[in-house]
Amino acid sequence: MIGEQLFYNIKFDSSATDFIRCLWSYYTAILKTSVAFQTNHPMLLIFDEPKQQDMAIVNFKSFLSELSQFKAQQILVFASFENSDDSFNEATRGLNFSLNRIEDKLIKPLLK
Repeated sequence: MIGEQLFYNIKFDSSATDFIRCLWSYYTAILKTSVAFQTNHPMLLIFDEPKQQDMAIVNFKSFLSELSQFKAQQILVFASFENSDDSFNEATRGLNFSLNRIEDKLIKPLLK
């Protein structure tokens, strides 16, 4: 039909992993643009459990590889890697990064 408008809501009309990959791409592209054109971006990205939608390890490794290219920017990735050291090692093999492992719970009851 001529003149028909089609609407696609990426959040609701795609899979959860597709939507997460779109968010990863969007935030990474903003940072890349900010680096290239020296904008007022704070040069900080924080990702909280970016693999929460059970992303395939190969896709997650690609994402981490892309993030590892930013040398003068601060990127924090909080991830549990399915509580598996093997999963963590596979996703980070060959990447240059700093690891701060937190063994204890961060939120605890207050002691009286």
